[in-house]
Amino acid sequence: MTKPLFPNRQLYLDEDTKTYHLEFDGFEVNLVLTHCGAEMIKVALCNLPIYKTFGQFWGYKHPKDSVLVNSEPPKEDENLVQLSSSDEIALIAIADILSDTRCWEEINA
Repeated sequence: MTKPLFPNRQLYLDEDTKTYHLEFDGFEVNLVLTHCGAEMIKVALCNLPIYKTFGQFWGYKHPKDSVLVNSEPPKEDENLVQLSSSDEIALIAIADILSDTRCWEEINA
C-alpha cells in the first residue's frame, strides 16, 4: 500500500455557529508539518479570514487591545491542523495549499 503524501482533510459546517472547520490529522498516517507547511499557515492566518479553531485568532481582524488566547499557529513537526472561518472559500484555499507534498513529511512510527 502506498503511503499518503499528505493527510486527508475534513471540511464541515457547524450549523449552530455558521462556522466552517478544517482539519488535517496526520497522526494515523505518521505525517507532520514541514517548515514550509507551518509557514503557509502563518501567511494564511494573516491574510485570510481564518483563525486557529481553539484560539479564535484572526490575523488582521484581531482587536489590538484584546488578549490572544492560544494564539500560536501549528508549528513544524506537529501532526494536527485545525482552522476555522465563516468563509468556506478561504478554508478551501488553505486546504488546497496544505494538500501539497512540500507541506508534510513522514515520521517514524
